[in-house]
Amino acid sequence: MKKDGICSCKRRDLFPREVTPVDTLYLKIDQNVGVHDQKVYLKDIAQISCANREIENKVKVMALPDAVGPRPGRYTKSVMEVIARIHQEMPNLEINSVGESDFIITYEKPSPKNSAAAWCKTAAVCVLSFFGAAFSIMTFNNDVDVTGLFGQLYQLFTGRASDGFTVLELAYSFGLGIGIIVFFNHFAGKKLTADPTPLEVQMRTYEDDVNKTILEASRHKPASEKQAGPNRSVTEKRTRPNRLAAEKPSEQNRSASEKQAGKNRLATEKPSEQNRSAAEKQTERNGKGGGAG
Repeated sequence: MKKDGICSCKRRDLFPREVTPVDTLYLKIDQNVGVHDQKVYLKDIAQISCANREIENKVKVMALPDAVGPRPGRYTKSVMEVIARIHQEMPNLEINSVGESDFIITYEKPSPKNSAAAWCKTAAVCVLSFFGAAFSIMTFNNDVDVTGLFGQLYQLFTGRASDGFTVLELAYSFGLGIGIIVFFNHFAGKKLTADPTPLEVQMRTYEDDVNKTILEASRHKPASEKQAGPNRSVTEKRTRPNRLAAEKPSEQNRSASEKQAGKNRLATEKPSEQNRSAAEKQTERNGKGGGAG
């Protein structure tokens, strides 16, 4: 239909009355996530966001089957397993993963708070660190002969012999402690600046290397080992009695068949021995008859 030279099409063809929006779920999983329970929900391992709050809440309380084993440890998983689990309940949901494609679930049993064992471990680490650092510093000072160097400098500038306890040793002691505090950016549970300490950087680097090694090792495993995972030992323990019960009758049947074969062999050998002895007797008679002739 034309009106004033302009084609007017039906409104419902260009602008449908009902537009069904597609719900999109955003999923972010870190490289290593920690849990303290064997039953793992998606909210425990991932950050989940969706415009539809009802869908978001349902996804958060979904359980991930076989996420961890019976023992504490590190278990590798893929984001595809998480997406497949969500699609079991919501097949039409669009999922956007903005985190890691492969990740590690670290299962640890919850440790009791304020336990005496934890305080003892902390005290032991502090004592070992203190004496270890003191020994390292004394070894370094003796190696470069700092005491002799300070004595020579003190005598050079003052003209008197050093008694081993001068302003140089005092300044060196305070300066060493202040330098350690500034370098490690940490004292009495407080940081001097917001930057991470060198120890935190090294620990993070070490943790990243460990995570990459675990993920690379899991990628090279056969599919059967990946599916079995940490539950393989439990399955073997469960199937072992059944396997032994199945092997026991087979061993009995094998021993019975061996006994029957032995009887048949003896029965076969007995007539042959009788025939052989009869033939030998006949031969002896024939020999005696020939000798008499």
